Amino acid sequence: MIDTCDCLLAVSEKQIQGAREADPKGGVTKSMDASRIESLSFEDSYARLEQVIQRLEEGDLGLEESIALYEEGVKLAEQCGRMLDDAELRVTQLVSGLEDQVDEVPFEEG
Repeated sequence: MIDTCDCLLAVSEKQIQGAREADPKGGVTKSMDASRIESLSFEDSYARLEQVIQRLEEGDLGLEESIALYEEGVKLAEQCGRMLDDAELRVTQLVSGLEDQVDEVPFEEG
């Protein structure tokens, strides 16, 4: 998976912080529910995960907010990992299909 999971674990050891959605400063002010997380693109999920990590590192949230934000971060990291796995599979299938269509011709020195 991505190193973001390790980052989330390190942050939680430092101090678990809270569940919040983007504010004008790029921070996090409210947690996202699972269905909304699942509707995000990879880029949006990853950007949101970076916001969550930043907010956790700031360390100024209560316990409940911290736990909720940590849970959201784990869901986002899992989703990003699934999306990357799916993309890798698609690329592998495309490359495999191209290899089957290419005829190899021996190189002749002239």
